[in-house]
Amino acid sequence: MRHPRLGWTAALTLALAAPVAAQETEVARRTFTFVNNDLTIEVLGTAPGELHLMRGQAGQIEVAARADDGIAGFGLAGDARDRLKLTAVGGERVTFLVVVPSDLRVRVELPEQPVAEIFGSLDQAASYSWRGAESKPRLEQAAPPPEATPSTAGLVEEGLYISYARLRAPTTVSVRDASAMRTVAVRWEGKEFRVAGNHRVDVLTRGSDVVLVHAERLSTDLVVTVPAATREFVLQIGDATAFMLSQGRAAALCSPVIEQHLDGGRKWFTFTPENGKLNCRGRGAATPARQAD
Repeated sequence: MRHPRLGWTAALTLALAAPVAAQETEVARRTFTFVNNDLTIEVLGTAPGELHLMRGQAGQIEVAARADDGIAGFGLAGDARDRLKLTAVGGERVTFLVVVPSDLRVRVELPEQPVAEIFGSLDQAASYSWRGAESKPRLEQAAPPPEATPSTAGLVEEGLYISYARLRAPTTVSVRDASAMRTVAVRWEGKEFRVAGNHRVDVLTRGSDVVLVHAERLSTDLVVTVPAATREFVLQIGDATAFMLSQGRAAALCSPVIEQHLDGGRKWFTFTPENGKLNCRGRGAATPARQAD
């Protein structure tokens, strides 16, 4: 959960600079050299806590962590060392302060939150919090939400990384920028809604009805799986409606597109934007794909 900054930046900066002996709980600190353009911060562990982000010097990441009655740890992981993992063991509450380069785009993955937060290159500071395992007994007393996320999110199947999954399809999926897309496919099949691709993509939600998809890497092959029971659905690519389900009938409204009718009633529709553009019905000339609001 993201919160607006409320004067915490200066206070946490002082905490980072203060001597360890002057603080009630020991603070772990480390500086990493970092030259990539994108960073993913993954928060692990069961303790509730907070993560604070702010901008700092180019080419380096500074991390400070404090866990009440526990031990906090962190480190860079991944083949490209572009994933910062934060965790705490045995603590009742943990606080992380991460100072990142000025132009770095950061993806924040919080515990038990299926959709990542984005700390954009124009953001100067942000604060996030999570409730941790201590809130689980209260959550188990309530009925599970209809949009509960299946465990398939984050897995790799058939060579595709599943960035987002849930049981019911939204009414609209909007591909915000087609310039990075090599193909965009809709697969009308199965029992689960998924957003997957040959690369990880960013997924944002607006309530339960709208899912926004954005890809950073070029030549991304995006696959949106819509459950077979879905009767109403719209895929937007840029500002164009490329695909529609209406009363259980499928229609591709843009080209180039390849339609495949497979066994079991499955239907696949694969769009291939040309220089980020599709030809769509009722629009005449090619429609440029632009970022959705």
